[in-house]
Amino acid sequence: MKIWLVNSNSNEENGNPNGFLIMLRQNKVATYYQRADDVRNIENGDLILLYHNNNRVIAVGFAVQNSKHDFVDIANIERWVDVNWIWKSKFNESFEPIDSIDRKDLKFTTVRRAVNNITEEIDTKSLLIEIGKRLSNFI
Repeated sequence: MKIWLVNSNSNEENGNPNGFLIMLRQNKVATYYQRADDVRNIENGDLILLYHNNNRVIAVGFAVQNSKHDFVDIANIERWVDVNWIWKSKFNESFEPIDSIDRKDLKFTTVRRAVNNITEEIDTKSLLIEIGKRLSNFI
């Protein structure tokens, strides 16, 4: 199993400031245009962390078997992997996450591409602790 940090690409300059909502609601992580191939290395059972603006992880889940898809109308526009989210951040009425996980708390600092293999650099114990804190709020 690998651990992947996937950028939600939710910036105003990308033309889709709420793109992360699509990924959360449709249970997927997606890459677009010149980065469309970046999801190709994600395999069934890999752990996915959805990264959002300002150093925040807003969801954690597992890649689902046979889950790689292409947007069929136009090649290289969108590719995605289906995800079974085990935790998603809560959001306020302005769609700002209110209980996100700061990536600094997970002991990694690099975001290089849309999809990053962080298996070797992430502190998995810290990740589980942070998820557990947020899941305990649901009980």
